[in-house]
Amino acid sequence: VTERTREIGIRQSVGATPNDIRLQFLTEALMLSLLPLVVSANSPKRDPQWVGPRGASIEFDALIGDRIQLSDVRLYQPEASPPMQTRRVTAQPGEPILVELLWQALASIDLRAKVSLQLVDASGQLVHQIDREPVDGLWPTTSWQPGRPVSDRYALLLPGSLQAGDYQLLLVVYDPLTGERLPTATGDALKIADVAVVAQETRP
Repeated sequence: VTERTREIGIRQSVGATPNDIRLQFLTEALMLSLLPLVVSANSPKRDPQWVGPRGASIEFDALIGDRIQLSDVRLYQPEASPPMQTRRVTAQPGEPILVELLWQALASIDLRAKVSLQLVDASGQLVHQIDREPVDGLWPTTSWQPGRPVSDRYALLLPGSLQAGDYQLLLVVYDPLTGERLPTATGDALKIADVAVVAQETRP
């Protein structure tokens, strides 16, 4: 406070008006308020759900339709889970299954397709699903450039009432206007993972 008072006195002695001094203080206050935003904008951003050693990368090289290639699938699970096996996820009811799909267009795509991740039980019955356009609709298939990879992430939240057991995670790409599914080498759905749902009390 003493130093600022001395500074004000010096500025007044060289002709500074009260408005000049007031403007200086307002400018300094504004710069200080913006500093955290500048630091935050330039700091590396990390989503803790998507980092760590518990992701499994799977090379699929699967063709969906005649213009969409699925070249890689990355599976993630909560840090408290046992070490995951390739193409197998262990989770509890109420936890998310995190899936990252790496797409690539082989040619220009006219269809604005939707992606569906579907959890089915041992009998093939659908128990849960998530449907949306790639990258939350920010990167629709009609905007994909041939040869350019597209990273597409999903969080499939398991229902809290889901029974323990073995399930399969299927991938479907379809026309949202007609409901018609794009074909794959294994039919109209592509299995991307086995899912073991365990009761909470059995988790180590």
